[in-house]
This record gives sequence, C-alpha cells and structure tokens, in this order.
Amino acid sequence: MFGKLFRKKPKEPVFVNLDFYANKDKYFVRLQPWDWFTDVSIYTIGLVDKKPTMLTMDPWTQEVYLNADGQSTVSEYVNRKAQEYVNSRSIVPVKLGQTIVEELENLVHKYGAIELKDDKTILPLKLAFPISEQKDLN
Repeated sequence: MFGKLFRKKPKEPVFVNLDFYANKDKYFVRLQPWDWFTDVSIYTIGLVDKKPTMLTMDPWTQEVYLNADGQSTVSEYVNRKAQEYVNSRSIVPVKLGQTIVEELENLVHKYGAIELKDDKTILPLKLAFPISEQKDLN
C-alpha cells in the first residue's frame, strides 16, 4: 500500500518548443580560446569593435559558451537543460528557450565567440581545453 504512495513518478522528458528560432537545428561551436578567470568564471579573448578584448561572462552566457562543443544542436541543448530542471524537481522556466537563444545570439553576433554550423564539429584542442591546461597537451 505505502509502496505505491511513496513511489517516485518516472521523470518524463520535457521538450521546449523552439519553432520561433530558425537556427534551432544548427550545431554551436566555440571560436575563441578560453581560460579560468576565477574559480567559477571564465574569460575569452575576442574582438569587440575590432579591438582585442578580454571578455568575462555572466553565468548563463558562460554555460552556453562552455557547451558550444559542436556536438549538440541548439534544440538538443535547450531540451537537455530543461530536463536538468525536471531531474532536480524544479520548474522549467517559461522563458528557458528564449533566454538560451538570446545568449547564443549575443555570443554569435555581438562577440563572435561561437558560430552555428550545419554539421557536428570536433573542437581543436586549443578550443576544447582551458589555455592554462594546454601546455600539458603538447
């Protein structure tokens, strides 16, 4: 009797509708080397207004950037993030897809830090690992 009462419900997959976003089926890929700025935040070196600039990122932007490994489409990534909310028994934010797309678009168009591609892409080592760890890779 109590087994049915306290049994956890299976977690159903969540799907965030991204029909509003034309690039939802594109893979997103890092373009700039990065390293740790603090224990929890990263920086990249990029061009802003054609000038070399060290870019630090807020948590959502950083999350999107670090997941720009060329192996997931935008839609796959958004739905994976939504599933993380479900798995942690949290409510999926209503604007999750929109927020991620906005961060992605800024990284593409404003900072040139990532690009969208039609096919999966394997990152070169200089983009896959933090700069501080690259000396160990050679």
